[in-house]
Amino acid sequence: MTMKPVGLSQEDVINSVTVGGFYCVGLDYGIISPKELQKIAENIESLKDTIRIDNIYTDEAMGEILNAVSKAYFIQLNMYDLFLESRYNVVSTKLMSEAMTGYDVEVKHMFMSPVEVKEGSLYIDVDRNAQSVISVNGDKQAEKAYMILSGQIASAM
Repeated sequence: MTMKPVGLSQEDVINSVTVGGFYCVGLDYGIISPKELQKIAENIESLKDTIRIDNIYTDEAMGEILNAVSKAYFIQLNMYDLFLESRYNVVSTKLMSEAMTGYDVEVKHMFMSPVEVKEGSLYIDVDRNAQSVISVNGDKQAEKAYMILSGQIASAM
């Protein structure tokens, strides 16, 4: 995927995928609307009574789960950033962020050929989470402290 923010250079985002896995590219434009959250919650709610071991590995089920995971990550991160903005008296402008969530299968090989596919695990890979931060009163140390703590929280999540 190629991302080209206005005024900045092009950035190519490359993620490996495995045949048999499920993947979702989650985008965050700086705010996730309550309407979008409600729709995700409704989709998950409608699936919860119908998901079984024989149908969870479908685009409908796994796709909704992976989308919910990526949006939940960005919502939590945005809330932490709002808290940190007030704490450090800075203003942050978030550029479009991107994360890939996935359910990667485990593939066993023999002589470089796949011979077995087993259940794997869920993951999230945040490829891009960029923001511009400016102190309200010109305090460069506050800007730095905000960015360090925001980055630590994003990594820990």
